[in-house]
Amino acid sequence: MQDASSLELLDASVSGQTPREGEPRAATLPADPLSPKAVLQEGMLGRKHDLEAAGKKASNRSWNNLYCVLKPGQLSVYKDAKSFGHGSTYHGEDPLSLGNAKWEVLNNYKKKKHVFILR
Repeated sequence: MQDASSLELLDASVSGQTPREGEPRAATLPADPLSPKAVLQEGMLGRKHDLEAAGKKASNRSWNNLYCVLKPGQLSVYKDAKSFGHGSTYHGEDPLSLGNAKWEVLNNYKKKKHVFILR
């Protein structure tokens, strides 16, 4: 489990549009968006793992492009969409609980655009 990692938004594969009344819903939209199993958003995200534990820097701090799945209260990370389909998370990581998580946009990060930190 990570105490802190910074993430970069690369590309979301799910549209934020909702269907008009009377139009059929796409199969990817959850029937109950508050269900713990409902996928709210999924897509590729660049992740830089900065800390292993409180105050200890990670040994590998390079950026990885990973497939992330946001569900109510948790963020799961997979190598790619195919791994998500098989249910095998990236390096066997448990889903990151977002219950007490804090995030901040890093406007002063110059090497990449759209970077935020998640703690």
